[in-house]
Amino acid sequence: MIDLQARFRAAYQMIALVGDDITLMYRTDIGYDSVGPIKAKVAELRMNEIVAGSSARIGDLRAIVLAASIPAGRRLELKDRVQWRGRQYAVVQYDDATASIGAEVMAVNIYLRG
Repeated sequence: MIDLQARFRAAYQMIALVGDDITLMYRTDIGYDSVGPIKAKVAELRMNEIVAGSSARIGDLRAIVLAASIPAGRRLELKDRVQWRGRQYAVVQYDDATASIGAEVMAVNIYLRG
């Protein structure tokens, strides 16, 4: 299991090299609290990646972000936004389970619409 974790960790670290800059925008009572820029691999969802019954749909984006880039104890919620390439996107779903092995969360998938 340790070897598998090391391999996945190395693969996800590539995001720091090839990722785009995004800004996480946490909604507050008076506006947004921004965190960034941080690196993410952003791509449009393909038909075969959409799970039946999920809130994701064709045309949505998925941003894969290193878990270490997310402020400790903070999750993005539906009221929050992500800025990418000068445009704001609504958060549709926050998934910290897909890119985890054992208790280690290596990356977070953030599904975006806009």
